[in-house]
Amino acid sequence: LSLHDALPISSLMKRVLLFAVKKGHEVEVIPCASDPYSLDAVIDHTQKFAIMDGTAPHVLDPSLAGVRDHIIYTGDLWDIKKLRQKEAETGILSEKISDLHKSATAYIKSAASLLWENMSYAQRFISREKASSFAEKIMEEAFCDEKGKTRTRLLSAVSVGETVLFEKTPFLLSDKVYVLCDKWGAAADYILKKIYFAAREKNQEVIYCPCSVMPEKCDHLIFPKSGISIVTQNTFLSFSDGEKIDLNEFYSKLPLYPHLSQRLSMAEKILPLAESSIKEAKALHDDLENYYVEAMDFSGMEKLFDKILYHFYDHFLQNC
Repeated sequence: LSLHDALPISSLMKRVLLFAVKKGHEVEVIPCASDPYSLDAVIDHTQKFAIMDGTAPHVLDPSLAGVRDHIIYTGDLWDIKKLRQKEAETGILSEKISDLHKSATAYIKSAASLLWENMSYAQRFISREKASSFAEKIMEEAFCDEKGKTRTRLLSAVSVGETVLFEKTPFLLSDKVYVLCDKWGAAADYILKKIYFAAREKNQEVIYCPCSVMPEKCDHLIFPKSGISIVTQNTFLSFSDGEKIDLNEFYSKLPLYPHLSQRLSMAEKILPLAESSIKEAKALHDDLENYYVEAMDFSGMEKLFDKILYHFYDHFLQNC
């Protein structure tokens, strides 16, 4: 993952990330959906420690403040006088960014509605016996004796000028990757959910990856302990490797009415509008960020980083 310094919060997280990686710990990186090169969270599974961005639009409050959860506030490092001098500019930029994100949301919802109609139609023609048999085959490979928990993660998102897919993640976590090629999504969703609900019943460790456009739809499942992943390939998501399974044979006599292709074509035109809105918002966000960078006392960031290590990550320091 190529990273660059962005917001101070993100920069802090990158320092924690590099620190943990150098220690050889198992680290999970959560990128920002609207800017995949910026971080929203870093999770150190080895030390059971996490640092995350708790600002809007994903505001978080501590559940056990000062005991388990701690607030790291960077606002004290701002030169308030400098920021107040840019009040008009920051206000205008913030409004424009908000409007662009609202537009992107509207476009995504519109595309989701069209794709959902297609999927709902295709569901009627799934060969359920065949799909269930295939799901059972995958379960035999993916399920193991070792128990675990379910985690939910996005593997893709409508982002800055493109739909970003972290294609390599399943291959990094798995020895075998099944790629379900399904233009309509219904058969893939049916198979994946059948596997997922069975996995939950048997307390299997599984990473559940919903569709970022239609959250009700399951796109991918990753079983880290057994090294098996099952992912979906369609018009918007593509995998260059893996064992490809054509799911056309899992539909029985699916009548391809013209409105199916029309809805898919419309969704293909609408999602780039969302991507464009997010790209424009990102450019304005960079302009807004510059005002805060100019007003930031970066020498204070060193003290914050040391505080994180000493107070919250002090078990690391014992081995430094």
